Parts: sequence; C-alpha cells; structure tokens
Amino acid sequence: MGKSLKCVSCSSRLPDGYPKKLCKPCISNIVRDEAPSLKEELKTMIQEEIRSSLAHLSANPPDLPQPKKKRARSPSPSDIEVVAEESAHSVKSWEEGERVSDSEDDGRRYYFSTEEMSDLLKAVRSTMGVEEVQRTHSVQEEMFGGLRVKKTRVFPINESIRDMILDEWTDPEKRLGVPATFKNRLLFDPEESKIFNEIPKIDVQVAKVNKKTSLPFEDASQLKDSMDRKADSLLRKSWEAAMFNVKTNIAATSVARSMYLWLGELETHIKDRASREQILESLPLLKSATAFLADASAESVRFSARDAALSNAARRALWMKCWSGDKTSKLKLCSIPFSGEYVFGPVLDKILEKAADKKKGFPEDRPSKRRYPFRPPSGQERSYRGKGKSGRWSYPKGGRGRGQSFSQQKPSDKQ
Repeated sequence: MGKSLKCVSCSSRLPDGYPKKLCKPCISNIVRDEAPSLKEELKTMIQEEIRSSLAHLSANPPDLPQPKKKRARSPSPSDIEVVAEESAHSVKSWEEGERVSDSEDDGRRYYFSTEEMSDLLKAVRSTMGVEEVQRTHSVQEEMFGGLRVKKTRVFPINESIRDMILDEWTDPEKRLGVPATFKNRLLFDPEESKIFNEIPKIDVQVAKVNKKTSLPFEDASQLKDSMDRKADSLLRKSWEAAMFNVKTNIAATSVARSMYLWLGELETHIKDRASREQILESLPLLKSATAFLADASAESVRFSARDAALSNAARRALWMKCWSGDKTSKLKLCSIPFSGEYVFGPVLDKILEKAADKKKGFPEDRPSKRRYPFRPPSGQERSYRGKGKSGRWSYPKGGRGRGQSFSQQKPSDKQ
C-alpha cells in the first residue's frame, strides 16, 4: 500500500485518488475568507481591461467599408447620406466611450475640443498669411505683464468677406440672388424641406381682424398702415434669406461630419501601412467635400448678412411709423444703405442736412387748421343728415343746435 495522503492544512486523511492537497472543509473556509478580496481584484482587473480597450478604439477607429470607385468623382448628396448612415452605426460604440475635454460637449454635440483652439488658429492665420507681431518687452512689462489679461489668437476677418457683407447692406431691399449653380447643390426631399421653402401664411383667425373683403380668401387681408405693410414685406424677405441659410448649413453639416469620419479612416489606413493606391483613392472625395464646405460657408455668410439687413430695415419701418411725415419719405428712409452701427446711420445725417430744417431733426408736417375750408368732401353731409342737434350741419347759421354757450334772446316789444 502506498503512503496515505493528508491535508496540508488540518492533517486530516484524504481519500485515495483525491487530486487536491487541501480537504474540502479547508477549501470552503479559505474561499469564504478570501471571497471579498478576490471579488475586488476581479472587478479592478475587468475595469482596467475595459479602459485599455476603449482607449485603443478611440486612438484607432474601426475600419469602415468603402465602395470601390472606378474613377474619382464629386460626391452626390445620396452618397453622403449612405456613408453617414453606415458610419453612424459602426462608430457609435467608440464615440460614446471617448472622453471629451469640454464639459458642455455632452452627447458628442461638438467634435472639436477647445484645447486644440490655439493650434488651429495658429495654422489658419499662418495659411492666410497673417503675421504674428513679435515685439520686445520692457523691464516693466516683464515685471507686471503677468497681471494683464492675456490676449488670445482670433480668427481674422478677410477684407473680401467684409466687402461682401457691406455689399449686401448697401441695398437692403434688393432681390436675394441665389445662383442656379449653387441652388442645384441644395438637394433635399421636397416633402422634408417644404417647411423651409414656403413663407408662413397669416392664420385665418388673425386675417379676419384686418379683412377688407366680404369672403375670407387667403391673403385677401392686409395691414391698414403703410409702414406695417412695409415691415411685413421686409420680414417675409428676411424669412426667405434665413431659410436659404438654414438649408445651406444643413448640407454643410452633413458633409463636414462625414468628412470627419473619412479622415479617421484615412488615418487608420496610414497607420496600418495601406497601399499608396488605396490612400490616393480617398483623396478626391476629401478634396471635393472640402470644396463644398468652402462654397457653402461663404454663401452662408452672405445669406446671414442679407437677413440682418432686412431685419434692420423692418426696425426702420417700425420707428418711422411714429413720424408724421409723408409716406414716400418713410419708405425711402427704410431702403437707405446700412452701415452697421446705427439703425439708420450716417446716410440719415446727409439727408437731413439737405432738408429745410438745418437742426438735423425730422421735418414735421403741420396739419391745416381747416381741413375743409369751403365744404366737406362728398358724402360728409349724408353722414350727418338726420342727426338732430348732434349733427354739425343740421341747422342753418344762427339757428338752434349751435351750442349751449349761445343763449337765445327774447325779441323786444319794439321789434
């Protein structure tokens, strides 16, 4: 017979063929004592594995399938929508796990981090040829310069962009010109974009307040005051410009966010040492998307400038309503060039200098004391006929009804 086996902990005899060195009671005691620590170690190990996996996915986004291209061509809106939908599902997991430095960027609303702002501005200014001014610091600036508010880099406003904005402000009421070549790029489903293409109509309940027709036809009612009608017309044009801006930015946002994913794919291909031909195949699409963004952003600036000019002209109509001048002058003042600092600006000063009143004030129309020097207009007599003592023309001169201040004297006996 062989040597009997014993438990190394309690020295109790183990059955023949028992594979372990501890008996079952001893194993149960150890597991019961060490279970809490084992659970914590296992939890920590799992968390570390998850963190490392998410960090790896954030640095290396998953490779997305790309359709084979026969030749380089500009992306159509349908291609952009397909790629955006396919990309949204495949990158959802690593996007949600990726940490965002900005506290306001919950839910991946913003892809760009403010920590990269300085480097981006530096690159943009360098590309545009804006020189960074380097000046020497005096001893006092070295001593007390840290107390001053630190200046940060800013986006430069190009002179051509400024001129484009001022050109839209020169004639606020001119027709909004949208080139057909650009309008054909804003391709949307007519049913989905219907809300942006049509100017809202006046509700029937509101139109009845100002109706001038016997039957409630659409758009048959209109505002009574001429300046109110002018403001309404300007605000309708402002809506049109704003909706063109909305559609332009919707298309630009779709292209820009798709491009963000495409650049992530390109980065993955480069890290994986993909073939040179495979990398060159993706460049025409990226270049085409960049060109679309360049055109859309410029047109968006122009639409915004026109919207601002029209809304300011509507404010002019609101303030001109209080002036007692003639209607033609009011309408002309609503259309003068806009410079941006004041609602009317320096053009108003030049107009008032040419007016009869040299005090730079609005000339007032002095109403005539007698509106009807000879007789009232046609129909005025009929409106007062039959009103008795309250009527203006009810009694002849010297008769009754002229007022209580003229008491009728009794005729004398001599008369």
